[in-house]
Amino acid sequence: MEFWTATVAAPTRSAEFARQAEARGWDGMNVVDSQNLSGDPYVCLALGATATETLRVATSVTNPVTRHPATTASSALSVQRVSRGRMVLGIGRGDSALAHLGRAPARLGWFEDYLVVLQTYLRGDEVDFENTGIPDEAAPLAEKLGLAHGPSASASAGLATGRRSRSRSPLQARK
Repeated sequence: MEFWTATVAAPTRSAEFARQAEARGWDGMNVVDSQNLSGDPYVCLALGATATETLRVATSVTNPVTRHPATTASSALSVQRVSRGRMVLGIGRGDSALAHLGRAPARLGWFEDYLVVLQTYLRGDEVDFENTGIPDEAAPLAEKLGLAHGPSASASAGLATGRRSRSRSPLQARK
């Protein structure tokens, strides 16, 4: 059994909060990811992780709508690296983060598709450009613009757990 404590993302207080949580015997520290209510959780998790030795750190919880899977993977893997393997990626369909944007939680099917892409990034594998979840209305494929020397797919180069890196993934698929 583990016991965790929670906090909002407050960069000026994160390191001290984490030190106190570790000193009091907490197993981990959750940081809220709700953009209208709190700061950036990954900044706070990194600060908390570097101020402690054993305290695990986690998002509580991020969501698939306000963060692109490539961004979520990059942020989580960065914290995983600075924490020396103590990052846990908590993710849900989105409640307060989306409510403050006038939206309901993400649809279940869309959430499941997001998780597949996110896990692909976390492993360090490539995601076809067509599967990144960016609609043409927002930004057309680069090949339509005729740009030279661009990548052929999207991947989390250098940080992920697949063939590009040896750090443990902060997200383990559970069935």
